[in-house]
Amino acid sequence: MNECSKCGKKLRKTDKVCPNCGKKVKMVKDASKNVKEVKIVAKDTKKEEAKKIKKVDSVKQNKKNNKVINVLLWILGFVIPVVGLILFFVYHKTKKDYAKNAGVGALVSTCIWAFFGLTLLIDVKGNDIEIVESSYQIYNADINEWVEATESEDTVITVIGLTYCQYCQKYNPIINKIAEDKEYKLYWFDADNYDEESLNTLTSTYEISYEGSSPYTLVTKGGEVIGEHVEGYMDENDTKSFLSNLGL
Repeated sequence: MNECSKCGKKLRKTDKVCPNCGKKVKMVKDASKNVKEVKIVAKDTKKEEAKKIKKVDSVKQNKKNNKVINVLLWILGFVIPVVGLILFFVYHKTKKDYAKNAGVGALVSTCIWAFFGLTLLIDVKGNDIEIVESSYQIYNADINEWVEATESEDTVITVIGLTYCQYCQKYNPIINKIAEDKEYKLYWFDADNYDEESLNTLTSTYEISYEGSSPYTLVTKGGEVIGEHVEGYMDENDTKSFLSNLGL
């Protein structure tokens, strides 16, 4: 209850003037009300802080979830490139991170498979050439067998090549066809498949001009050299002309 500041008489809450001395009453705000208002403000402040914390946690969780999704999309694109490509076009406008990871995974996978596919194709082509053998071609034969064959009265064509030589691979079917048609014995040697001793025997048995260029073509008969071609690859017409000039 309030009191008059002049005469000390107790006043009622509704009194605006002291009934004893007539002094105007100065209203004093209820302290309990102030405390209540402070509590309300503090409570509201805590709610706002809780909302902010919750919002920050939500953003962090979303970033974490997006990181996991990006990794999964990259893996999916890598494992199934077609799906990765489809997801790229689905998300490239709305969710660029998703599109990027799915697309990169698909691209990496495609490059790897293309590399291995090309390598396998090259190996298969190389193997196709290496297994060409017939009655008229002796492929990578024993050197002593070759020496014996060249000393006979038969016409023998000898080619020295290299396993990795592209021009040798082009020349092989050409000289094979001609040898088959003419019924000449053909010996093909890949120099990098022989040790130094065997290669020396091959190149020193006769006086030849071989200096390592490939393919090198040698023609012998009766133990003598009747012709050689050291300039490498020849197409079919050039090969026929070369042999014709030797009287073959």
